Amino acid sequence: MPSAEHKRFVFLAALLSLTPIVCLPWAARIFGTELPWALGGWLVLAVAGVVAGGWLVSSHGKPGNGFMGALVGGMLARMVLTVAGMGAAMTAGKPTMWAFAAGAVAGFLPVMVFELIWFYRASRKDAARA
Repeated sequence: MPSAEHKRFVFLAALLSLTPIVCLPWAARIFGTELPWALGGWLVLAVAGVVAGGWLVSSHGKPGNGFMGALVGGMLARMVLTVAGMGAAMTAGKPTMWAFAAGAVAGFLPVMVFELIWFYRASRKDAARA
C-alpha cells in the first residue's frame, strides 16, 4: 500500500509534468505534422519520471539497496525509452527526430527538477532530525 508521502509525490510530479502543455499552441505551429512525435516524447519521459520518482520516494530511508535500485532502474528506464523513441523518430526523418527530442526534454525537465528539490528537502529534514 503506497504511503501518503508516495501518493503526494506522484500527484505533484504528475501535475508538474503537465506544465509544458502551456507551450502546446507554440509547439503545434513549430512541429506541425510532427506534433504527435513531440507529444509522444513528452508522454514517455513524463510517465517514466513520475513512476521512477514514486519508486524512489517509496524506497527512500528504508534499509538495504532499495533506493539505489530505484535510482538506477529509473535512470535506465528513462535512457532506454529515450533511445527507443529517438530511434523510431529517426527512421521517420530529421524533423520528426527534433520533435521527439523537444517533447522528451519537456517531459523530463519538470519532473527531474521536482525530484531533485523533493529529495534535497527530504535530506534536509533527515539531517535536522539527527
